[in-house]
Amino acid sequence: MAQHMRARLRRLFSPLIARRHTCLPLCYRAVVLAVATLCIGVSFVGAQARHYRIAVLSPRLTFNLALEGLREGLAQLGYHEGKNLTFMVEDAQGDVASLANRAARLVEAKPDVLFTITTASTIAAQQATTTIPIVFAVVADPLRSGIIASYASSQNNVTGITNSAGTLSGKRLEILQEIAPGIKRVLVLVAPQESVATVSFQFLAEAASKLGIELLRQDVRSPEEIVQTLQAVPKGAVDAIFFVPSSLVGTQCRCQSGCPWPSTLPPPRPLGSTSLPVF
Repeated sequence: MAQHMRARLRRLFSPLIARRHTCLPLCYRAVVLAVATLCIGVSFVGAQARHYRIAVLSPRLTFNLALEGLREGLAQLGYHEGKNLTFMVEDAQGDVASLANRAARLVEAKPDVLFTITTASTIAAQQATTTIPIVFAVVADPLRSGIIASYASSQNNVTGITNSAGTLSGKRLEILQEIAPGIKRVLVLVAPQESVATVSFQFLAEAASKLGIELLRQDVRSPEEIVQTLQAVPKGAVDAIFFVPSSLVGTQCRCQSGCPWPSTLPPPRPLGSTSLPVF
């Protein structure tokens, strides 16, 4: 039965994962459908309707849009929290290094499905179990990160949706230049311990050389280093700041209000204003 369900999920997700530029609403609907399919498969194994448990692993619940979408979508399919569904949420609160231990705790609880948010969370869950189904969201490049074997088939217990943020880093730099014409020096925060960040920077560097933009790469390995790096930037030293995909940088700087912004730099700007552009 487990093999049958994995085959169903492969058929379900192959066209969606291959179509990596699909709009976000469709992506989240696909994630909901995957989780629901797994729950249905479990109910086939047990003769009676049952209560399902979904474990959620996130580096920080600033990514809660994915979790909210999952809750709403499952409710529309008849799975209601507190009635026939329980969410077990592990929020690392920005401590990416704790994801491995948190994943192990969730696996020990033996949930029906593991829902992971971001690349680092998915890798942590993947290392914790090879049998519990894992459905991921907000993963920049599952292939180069080693999460799946190919877009045709993951060949493991993992499936989900990629936002292709890694491979699109070069395109994002082009858009940044359109938003802020004349930028020449761009500070880039990279978490080198996360493969997706290293790969994303390669795409970024290729685009920068064509656009005539100088990248000032700064490696960061902790929230404290992010703060120190930003505070050490002299006034007027850079024209823009660029965040390549990573769980570490994403959890600290996912929104401007939560980013440790230094007083030596102009405030990050919304589109159409005149302060320092951040992308």
